[in-house]
Amino acid sequence: MARSSSGLGRRPLKAEITGSTPVRATKGKFIISLFCKIFLINHMPRFEKHIFICENKSEAGHPRGCCSEKGSVEIRELFKKQLKELGLNPKVRANNSGCLDACEFGPTVLIYPEQIWYGGVKSEDVEEIIQNHIINNELVKRLLIQDKRFLSNGGQQK
Repeated sequence: MARSSSGLGRRPLKAEITGSTPVRATKGKFIISLFCKIFLINHMPRFEKHIFICENKSEAGHPRGCCSEKGSVEIRELFKKQLKELGLNPKVRANNSGCLDACEFGPTVLIYPEQIWYGGVKSEDVEEIIQNHIINNELVKRLLIQDKRFLSNGGQQK
């Protein structure tokens, strides 16, 4: 085994071999750093809420309809614009989504982490969803999809 400059019989650090100044962390500092990273990953999410707007494009004449043809692209753009204007974009992310399998209720908006499904959303509903649901944590009940496949919490939206 090669001896390090410290003479302790351990393998030399790469920095010791190359002659550069090693950047070493003590075992305690490493553990604290690792703990901080784990804590941040588990307790400080990148975004508090995600708004998914279905932008799926179905074939023309599809019997269940198509969110994209019903204006979902413009709805997503409006969500992004208003979130940015309100300074919420570091905490809330509006993303386009593929098919959410709620075509007949579209345009469909799904909000996480609450798993709340809104249907028939129009451009004029975006501000209400942001003000009520995103800022004040109140549901926009008139837009909730009432089909049991999209309901949580024992058949009711949370």
